Amino acid sequence: MTLYLKDFAQILDLPVDQAWADLPVNQVTYDSREVEASSLFICKGAHFNPSYLDSAIQKGAIAYVSEKDYGVSIPLLKVEDLREVLAPMAALYYGHPDRDLEIFALTGTKGKTTTVTYLHRILQTYGEETGEGPCGLLASTTTYDGREARVSHLTTPEPLELYRTLAACRDHGCRRVVMEVSSQALKYQRTKGLHFSHAGFLNISEDHISPIEHKDFADYFGSKLKIFDGADHAYVNLATDHLNEVMERAGACPRLTTLSMGERGDFQGRLIEDLDDGFVMEVTEGEEKNRVQVPTLGHYNGENALMALAMARRAGLPYEVIQKGLASAHVQGRTERFETSDGAVCLIVDYAHNKLSYEVLFREMERIYLDHYKVTVFGSPGGKAINRREDLGLLVGQAMDYAYVTLEDPYDEDPMKIAREIAHYLDQVGGSYEINLDREGAIKEAFRAGRDRYEREGRKTLILILGKGDEDSQSVGRGSQPMVPDTEVAKACVQADDGERLGS
Repeated sequence: MTLYLKDFAQILDLPVDQAWADLPVNQVTYDSREVEASSLFICKGAHFNPSYLDSAIQKGAIAYVSEKDYGVSIPLLKVEDLREVLAPMAALYYGHPDRDLEIFALTGTKGKTTTVTYLHRILQTYGEETGEGPCGLLASTTTYDGREARVSHLTTPEPLELYRTLAACRDHGCRRVVMEVSSQALKYQRTKGLHFSHAGFLNISEDHISPIEHKDFADYFGSKLKIFDGADHAYVNLATDHLNEVMERAGACPRLTTLSMGERGDFQGRLIEDLDDGFVMEVTEGEEKNRVQVPTLGHYNGENALMALAMARRAGLPYEVIQKGLASAHVQGRTERFETSDGAVCLIVDYAHNKLSYEVLFREMERIYLDHYKVTVFGSPGGKAINRREDLGLLVGQAMDYAYVTLEDPYDEDPMKIAREIAHYLDQVGGSYEINLDREGAIKEAFRAGRDRYEREGRKTLILILGKGDEDSQSVGRGSQPMVPDTEVAKACVQADDGERLGS
């Protein structure tokens, strides 16, 4: 369907000038490098430079959307707040793909990626077995449009990228899409008007508090709750903090499903048996009981699996498919374990990056690896989530025997300054640590120390490598620098150690 400039003016509630009303719009973009003939160019970004608009005009832009009049020769669609209009414009340009998709949306302070990975694998298995087709995915690590998987750079993309992916999912035969929804996306209206068939709320704790994210917890929590606005079916983990507020907001949805690892809720989970790389959980749904295998270490993943299972069940999937799909799910970079053949050193790589995720991970590791000497390799990002430096420093100092404070997405901040701030809080609780901004080097040093400890004392070592998972880059300045993923470093340490000891 051909779109005209008047169509965009109308959704922006702006007057239509007949002089330009019928100009066809073949592209909408805020990247001047992408501009083609008959483009509608959006002047977006804190660092927007008017030269970008000049370049867009030279390449064929026929109009621009902006909060400011730049006095150029092409028509201006002037708006008060770009964030208010980006999603409606993207929806129009890409033909409202959400109207053809059943969208499963998840939010929470921790567990979003694990939960959407579980749910996506379940729905993908169902599509494969029934011929229904693929299931789309928008997660913090991976985007899958039904045909191609690619690395993600934001938990929830900006509106044009988001709707472009949803349109690709629709065009590639997806009927369903699973997506993470971040507090930033909800606050800044990247998902404005997007119809969620299913909206899940996992948990909430203080995070992302900084001048460029959320000014305080109330802003963060209020943003998270927006996931229920306009959703058909709400899902709530009854173990979340601030349950009353969550339930009040979720109760406004036409349908509500609750769940817990306990004896409350429409879906109840009970741990049955530990496995080498996961555990078995019994799920009670009304009078029915079924067992499922959760393929990830950590009993806290029971809540994540139960949320995925509840959403799949309410979408009409049978337990046989859920059991098969869940058991085959692989959550890359989430509690991935690498252990020497003699058990001397065990490395676990995880994306844990905030207070709540550290707390539950540390409790679980204390349960599983009670007698191990415990080491953490960790850092904190620059320019945002400033509260993590105190939270994580205090937690690690109290719970771990030793720590390596290292590089973790410093952005524009001095990495040593970040490390010293973390160290200040480690000092407050008598933590033992060293600063090593070479992340790969810190992991290797932790491994060597663990091997030496076993040879000297016979004591095994657990090394938790936290924050980056299997990511292959560090955010430095306004760009990125390549890094060897923590998973690869951990694997290489174990392989080299086993090879040396076994003489291969």
